Amino acid sequence: MEPEVAAAIIGTPAVLITAATGWLAGRAQSRGSYHGAVDAVQREAQRQAYADLYRTAVHFAEAHAAVERTRGPGGGVDRDLRDEMRTALGALNHAAEMVYLEGPDKLAELAGSINWIAHALAGRLVVGVRMTWLFVTHAGNG
Repeated sequence: MEPEVAAAIIGTPAVLITAATGWLAGRAQSRGSYHGAVDAVQREAQRQAYADLYRTAVHFAEAHAAVERTRGPGGGVDRDLRDEMRTALGALNHAAEMVYLEGPDKLAELAGSINWIAHALAGRLVVGVRMTWLFVTHAGNG
């Protein structure tokens, strides 16, 4: 056997192993890059959901306090303030649903609790607010 042929035959498995190893390493790296980007997008969506929940909870608390401060002796409330509280409660409800969808479970439970408490505080002052499945689910468990 010629030395060149022998060298080619001996070197072929090493080349194939090296190529396969390189391919697997490249595949793992690309998978990591893909999941890293997806994880970053998910974390950003979670941060946005948490920030929206906080912002809408503060807005609702301020609107509720304004309604309570101006409540008349017969229990009547200013229609504009009541409508503002209704809008704030709807936004809080939506933000709580987003946290529920984004997770994790412990924060989703807290968002449900915040939403439930806000609806309880609003009571009969806010008629016609849509109570979504998140509120109903939480109310059924508590």
